Amino acid sequence: MTASPDRLDAAYWAARYQQGETGWDLRSPTPALVWLLQEKYFPVKPPATVLVPGCGYGHDALLLATEGYTVTALDWAPEPLTALKQNAPPTLHTCCADFFDHAQASPSTYHAIWEYTFYCAITPGEREAYFAAISKLLKADGYWIALLFPLGSQPYEVGPPFALSLEETRCLAAHHGLIERHTFPQAPSHPARQGREILTIFQKSRDAS
Repeated sequence: MTASPDRLDAAYWAARYQQGETGWDLRSPTPALVWLLQEKYFPVKPPATVLVPGCGYGHDALLLATEGYTVTALDWAPEPLTALKQNAPPTLHTCCADFFDHAQASPSTYHAIWEYTFYCAITPGEREAYFAAISKLLKADGYWIALLFPLGSQPYEVGPPFALSLEETRCLAAHHGLIERHTFPQAPSHPARQGREILTIFQKSRDAS
């Protein structure tokens, strides 16, 4: 295996969808998100605004919209968004854009951001910028709710998905004003990802810019 490029572009992700190489797609909502909502651990209530970056076919975005949240489903590739629009309720908005450009265009917009398999899809060199964007996108006291995957499952520089650690995530999040509130080791996982992911909730500090 060789190291991946510094950045994966829109054409790369569009090609993955066109070729059917979408192994990250669970074809249903993420079990941990279902659990969060059922157990009422999701930290904001409908109709709060929620961003789902790297939404893919939008199973999680659809679930959140069905629960009454005002959801923005964002992806760089148009292919999954075209499919998602066919089933989208009025409270779900699709956005075909670069995540980092969206952060610049939409500061302090979201009460919460649901993260799953997007953070591991960007290159490790973009992680600092990712947390800067998360902090920019969130309203004061907003929440970054993340199911972190894959935890140290392969060489750090090879991906996607790019391996990550809870320790590194905590450090980067804190640097951008995100305070860890909860970790849920008991949250359910998809059987193929058992033991390789952990559910966390961070909150934006009022002092964060």
